[in-house]
Amino acid sequence: MAANEVFRRLQRRITLAERSYKDAFAELERLQSARASAAAAVPPAPEPVQPPADDPTELASSENNYRGLTSLLLDSVN
Repeated sequence: MAANEVFRRLQRRITLAERSYKDAFAELERLQSARASAAAAVPPAPEPVQPPADDPTELASSENNYRGLTSLLLDSVN
């Protein structure tokens, strides 16, 4: 095989590799831009609402009411 034929084959493979790279890179850019536009179209998820912290005075008041009701019920049974 002549050197000229070997170099032609090598050049053909190099050209095919370059074309494949350019096609793959163009496809990658297309997919990335599609992903970015799709992400921009989706509204962000709302932040969860945190319940208010328990007020210690309300808690004590609830406990006193519970005790008072319990004692009334027990007194009415006796």
